[in-house]
Amino acid sequence: MDWHKKDIWPVIFLTAGLFIRLVYGIFFAPPLNVPSGDAVGYDILGYNLVQYHQLAYEKDKPTAHREPGYPLFLAMVYLIFGHSVIAVRIFQALLGVVSCYLIYLLARDIFGHAAAGISLMIAVIYPAFIYYTAALLRETFFTFLLLVTVWFVNKKYILATAVLLALLGLTNSVSLLFVLAILLIYLWQKQWRFLIVSLVVFLLVYGFWPLRNYQVFKKVIIGSTNGGATFLDGTDIIPWEIRGQPSEEEFRQKHPVYLEAQKISGEVERDRYYFRVAVEYIKKHPGHYLLLTLRKYLKLWNFYPRPGASYGHSPKLLRGISLLSYGPVFGLAIIGLFIFPLKKIFVVVLPLLIFPLVYALFWSQIRYRLPLESYLIILASGTLAHIFKNKLLEKEVKQ
Repeated sequence: MDWHKKDIWPVIFLTAGLFIRLVYGIFFAPPLNVPSGDAVGYDILGYNLVQYHQLAYEKDKPTAHREPGYPLFLAMVYLIFGHSVIAVRIFQALLGVVSCYLIYLLARDIFGHAAAGISLMIAVIYPAFIYYTAALLRETFFTFLLLVTVWFVNKKYILATAVLLALLGLTNSVSLLFVLAILLIYLWQKQWRFLIVSLVVFLLVYGFWPLRNYQVFKKVIIGSTNGGATFLDGTDIIPWEIRGQPSEEEFRQKHPVYLEAQKISGEVERDRYYFRVAVEYIKKHPGHYLLLTLRKYLKLWNFYPRPGASYGHSPKLLRGISLLSYGPVFGLAIIGLFIFPLKKIFVVVLPLLIFPLVYALFWSQIRYRLPLESYLIILASGTLAHIFKNKLLEKEVKQ
């Protein structure tokens, strides 16, 4: 298929991808609280932004428990269409399709038209992408933002990159290490104009969030007040075998650490309490924590969801779909890491290096991997195009 001349094919595939996402999101998506109760919290935050103009779970009780990016996105949808989960799913379906096109553009810029076509075919029917467009979780929104950012970085659009880096941080504070990595690259390459403009614009756009938090809590909060609890989750203070099970909540209600936390009224103080407990645990068990960190890193790349986790569909079906979709993509992407020069693929490798390290230190689960699967698909597509090209060359030589 000649992807260079027949530009109609990307349009056809993107249209099909949108149709698939809309049908799934409107007719087959699981309830709001599946696969995670986090969706209920995001829904409340987005709705209350419209109702009370406050980032709050309850009126007049502002919170920094979540970064503001995704709740603001939900608020914009609710402001226009009312409190409609279906409207969010439709908008996320659109974002999902735009993300597929960005994957296509990045693959084309790095590997050429053949790889771009392969990447688009994979992305539009990729089950994980379709599933999460229907979930009121930040993953689809963040996937889109990260892809736009990486595309701007690759194109060296300095101002747009700086704004997008700030939006990444405002959506997921894990991105702050990615922002730092980009700035350090500019410093190392002595791209002073890029460094200064990026730093100034980032601080101007991102700065409102710490300033708002200081105004509300009279304390410095750079990211969110959920980091301490997440950091503590990264230890095995809660046995791993009950994570995600109903017994986990029962365990929390009886454990002295969480009983003590319930006595702390302020969310900032509670968050810092969790951090202290986690740090003390690590000091007492440094070797064990290193093993846990490795385990969390490997967990991020699991080939299928953990048994017992609720995704609203048959576990056997999910396992099969994951193995048949993510499995080949992961394998081909790993091959790509070895056959392509790092300079050629660095822009898509950087997210794959940075984000997993942060998740390994704190907490990881398969859904956190979703934005990174875009870059696995790009690498996998480049690998397939490389294999097909070599096969054609061999055939021509033999003839």
